[in-house]
Amino acid sequence: MFSSGNLAERMGIPARIRHGQVVVDLFAGIGYFTIPIALRSRALSVFACEVNPIAHGYLLWNMRLNRVANVVPLLGDCRTQAPVGVADWVLMGHFSATGYLDVAFRALKDEGTIVVHFLSPQEQFPQDAVDATRRAAGEAGFDVRAIRERRVKSYAPGVLHGVLEAEVVRKPKGISTPNPSRPR
Repeated sequence: MFSSGNLAERMGIPARIRHGQVVVDLFAGIGYFTIPIALRSRALSVFACEVNPIAHGYLLWNMRLNRVANVVPLLGDCRTQAPVGVADWVLMGHFSATGYLDVAFRALKDEGTIVVHFLSPQEQFPQDAVDATRRAAGEAGFDVRAIRERRVKSYAPGVLHGVLEAEVVRKPKGISTPNPSRPR
């Protein structure tokens, strides 16, 4: 995690979070993204979900060492611990993040940004993650306004660590999108 290739990601996110916004970090670990956001952005609060009790203990320790007061540490699986309908930003700093997109969309307000980390074969970058994000957005009742992808670094020969930043907005109630796979 503390690879120099990750530094731009870790430091870049706090710069994009605006004053008073709420962040939900679904895979907080020891505070890899949570602590820099709490210290460098002017986020109102950062909800930090962590399932591993040892990592959660280090998160608490890092919060004390860094004197952050705007972090709400949540011990347990993000599927049950993540707050609902509060986030302007949802961070998904785990390579299996696409399997938790439903949780990310539940955590969002009516609009916001989801940051999805993923691994991808170089020749498929970033299509699988883009498709999964668009599909999950539709299932959750959101439209995707924009998706920006970044190559963070090479993870292994022919495999990239990538990031998607998806800006989404909830569809107005009563408007449905036709499902092309469903017969009429």
